[in-house]
Parts: sequence; structure tokens; C-alpha cells
Amino acid sequence: MKLTLFLILFTLSNTSAFATALSGVALLNKASMALRGIQPDLQDQKQIMKMTSEEQRSFINIKIDEYLSSQKYTQKMNLRLIELFQFLPPDLIEKIPKYYSNDTFDKNASTQLFSEMTTNNLSWDKLLTQKEYTITSPANAYFSLGITDYAFYSNLISLPQTQGGYIADFENVPEIEYGKTSRISFKNDDPRIAGILSSPRFFNRYVTTGLNKNRRRAAAIFRVFLCDKMNASIPETNGIDDATYDLIYPGSAQDGFTEKQVIEILTRNDSIHGSHKDCKACHYKLDPMGQVFAGSGPILNSVASPGALVFKNSKGEIVNQPVNGLAELAEKITQQPDYVDCQIRHFWSWFIGDDITLTEERRQSLIQDFESVGRRTNDFVKKLILKEEFATRLDFDEIKMTAQSVKKLFKQCQTCHSNSVDYLGPDLTAWPIGQGSSDTPDYWIKRISKVLDLPHSGLKRTMPPPPDKGGFMITKSDLNMVAQWIALGAPDENGLKQINSEDKP
Repeated sequence: MKLTLFLILFTLSNTSAFATALSGVALLNKASMALRGIQPDLQDQKQIMKMTSEEQRSFINIKIDEYLSSQKYTQKMNLRLIELFQFLPPDLIEKIPKYYSNDTFDKNASTQLFSEMTTNNLSWDKLLTQKEYTITSPANAYFSLGITDYAFYSNLISLPQTQGGYIADFENVPEIEYGKTSRISFKNDDPRIAGILSSPRFFNRYVTTGLNKNRRRAAAIFRVFLCDKMNASIPETNGIDDATYDLIYPGSAQDGFTEKQVIEILTRNDSIHGSHKDCKACHYKLDPMGQVFAGSGPILNSVASPGALVFKNSKGEIVNQPVNGLAELAEKITQQPDYVDCQIRHFWSWFIGDDITLTEERRQSLIQDFESVGRRTNDFVKKLILKEEFATRLDFDEIKMTAQSVKKLFKQCQTCHSNSVDYLGPDLTAWPIGQGSSDTPDYWIKRISKVLDLPHSGLKRTMPPPPDKGGFMITKSDLNMVAQWIALGAPDENGLKQINSEDKP
């Protein structure tokens, strides 16, 4: 598709905002920022301003290829994937210097895999199906091997072939060399190995317990690969308290059990956990997937475990596919239309932006593009960059800009809450707020005002917690922005109010 470089005005679907096509130099700048996180070379900016529209199209096309092969692009995508998998809090990701080197990232199998996705233009499915890992040992013997990739895979490497070892080149498994990287390859039919899912970083980020039984890992997979945010179905309470545990274990409050005692009981008899009808809305899909990780506590199990991929797809149909091991689970996921749709939405959010509606027509065309390039990462990114939506700029008025900024702030809040067992509220980034719950937007916006202590400019706020307690720093400007947003009627990105004037806190 040719890039539209002349100025036009048109109304975007499902929004009242107007959009303006970008000039050649503005489009070059946007492409460079989206792909590399830095502005284009000054010489390139001067050069494109002297070109005709046809010359600009050709020049930008060449530059996109150049950017896609750059180290900066690899690093930018690495950051996006770190954020997607929530391997680092948003505030820490934002603190990574604008100009960084490969040494900025920890040398671990996960970040190495992320880098390979772009440097080798791999199929996006390799996030789930990769059988090779680049691993790095500590700099010297004074560092514990227990925190390294080597230690994580040691139980697999040490298995004799006769006991189920699946190392492809078993006779040439690399020796540990401190401060060095090595390549470990597993056989294509190894049922335990599944890209990011069998990496140390994933296991350490989504730890499991006797009570959790790998449900946290399953929830992360549903969120990242099927766009199921897995928000708690339990009715809202004030955190982990008697009401919550009474739902998990009926009668616990009346019997006088403490929180610790309830956890001990549930650990011994897990059939009680999730028996409530609200809990079952998640447990019917979490539990079968969690079983695939059985025996994998802090380290990958040496044998594959059976389980199932169970969920209700976008058509309302129940998918129930038995699997044996992480590899088969990963393969089944990549075969789901919902997986393709979810990944396209990630790319849309990264390169086009959530402020521009992904229409059904565009969604279908992107699905075709995704498949036509063999799901290869860079090839699909280029297809997306060449879409008309990328070459335009939305013209928001002040109200819509405020709503967009508030949602960006709430995204930071939701990133923490979505992985907290204490959080029982709605998705703060799904507007109108509280959709799917029995409470109105007015109720939730009042709750937000209360925890931020907006009436007193945040002096006694309880959220977000400070960085040393897993939260992030919120500025006075942020608080004033949320207060202004509420005063405007808590409008969404299209300017539609979520609350009436009389409902304002």
C-alpha cells in the first residue's frame, strides 16, 4: 500500500475526532521513533523535505528497512516485550536510559529470545515454540549458580538419554564458563520446552505455591497470548479479609479461622478452592492449564505433565484440547484464532495506538497480513507501519487529551493490580469503568478519588504504594489531572462522560 503523504481530513470509525495525514518529514520522524525510539538523522530530515511525494514514499520505505535491521529497534521491541510479560515494573522500564547498549538488559534466556525475534525476523510463534536458548553464566564463581539460566536447565542437561533427556546435542553440552554465553538446543519433539514458558525468567516472575498450583502462570499465559485479563470474579471487598476467604472456604469466618489457617486447609484440600460459582468463571480454564506445570516449582520439571487448553473463545464456543507438556500447550495456543487476534492487538497498540479504533475491516486485513508473511515479526511490523492509520495524526481537543492521559496513568495502576491476589476491582483501563460488575462507574470513580485522596490533594492517599513496596511515584500533576478529569465527568477518549455532574465525588 502506498503511503498517503498529502494532507486530508477524514472521520475515523467510532470516534468524533479528526485525523490529519502526516507530512513526509513528520512521517519519517514517527517511523523512527516507533521503531527505534530516537529521531531520524538530521541529514535525512533535511533530505526528505526536498523530495517529491513519490520520492518520499521510496525514501521512507528504504528507511523503514534500515530501522528494522538496527540494534535500536531490537532494544525497543525488547522493552515492549519486557513490559508485556511484566518482567519489570513500568516505572523501572521508563528509567532505562534513552541511549542504551545491549548490556542494559540482564543477560538471560528470555531477553536473548526477545532479541532473536527481531534480529533473525523469527515467526512471532517462536515466543511459544522456540527450542533453543542462549544462556549466560555469572561473571565469576562468587555469584551463586542458583540464580542463573544454567542452574535452571541443569536438571534437564544432567538427565541421561535413557531417562528421558532431550538435549539435541547431548555429547556437546557446553561447560560452564563464567561470564560467557552458550547455546543450548533441545530436540524438536521435546514435550517440556516451549519458548518463554520454559524460561527461568517466566518461572521466577510467576512463582507458584502449594495453594496457587501454577494458576498464576496460567493467568499470565491467558493475558499475554489470548488477551484474557483474568480479572477476579469475586465480589469486591477490602482486600484479603474474612469475606474473601469465606468465598474460598465457606464458613471460615464463622468458624474463627485465621488467614494462615485457611491457607493451610486449602493447601491440604485444594478441591475447596474455587468451588464458589464466581471463582469457577476463572478456575475452569486456569486449573487445566496449571496442571501442565505440575511438578515445576521454581525449576522446570524433568518430565512432561498432562493438562488441557480450556477457554471460551470469541465466538462463545468452549475450546477444550488435552495436551501433554508445555510444548503441546504452546502449539495448541498458536493454532487458536483468538491467539492471532490477540497478538495483532498488541502490535496495533504498540505501533498505531489505542486511541485509534481497530475496525473490523482493518482487523481482518491484518490477520491476512500476519499469515501472508508467515507470522514473521519484522515483516508484519513493516506491513503495519505502511497502513494509512500510521500515517495520520489524531486531532484531539483538550477533554479527549485529558482522558487519554488519565488512561495511560491507570494503565500503570492496572499493571500492578492485575497480578495481585488482593485486588478485586475492575479493569481500570476498560471504560466505562466497572463494566461487567454490579457497580456503576460512579461507584468506582468515587473509590478512585478516595484512595488517591483527591479532596486533600493526595496528602493521605493509599494508592499507589511507594516503589519500595511494589508501586510507583505519582506526582501532584498526576493527581490534579485525575481531579480535573473527574470534574469534567470522567470522559472517555471520545469525550463521552461516564458520570453526571451530580455524581461527581
